[in-house]
Amino acid sequence: MSKDYGYVPSQQQITYLVVNLLGISGELENAMAVMPAHPNLLVCQTVLHACRTSGSLELGKWAFERAILLDQNDALAYVLMSCINIS
Repeated sequence: MSKDYGYVPSQQQITYLVVNLLGISGELENAMAVMPAHPNLLVCQTVLHACRTSGSLELGKWAFERAILLDQNDALAYVLMSCINIS
């Protein structure tokens, strides 16, 4: 990306991308391993989205609680949590 477009992504952007790719591919344990100790709201939402597709309620609850601590009015966190398939 930096060679072709002259743009160097930040560490935060790279972390988000890796967590997102691992999460949507079902590699939730690996996604958690590369996540920062104090994830930002976007990373929490990304984990919630991955939990929605994988049905991981326990990890979803954790990501939801973190997201709400960061922004209690985050509508996306509520929507994603409500969509986690618990069956």
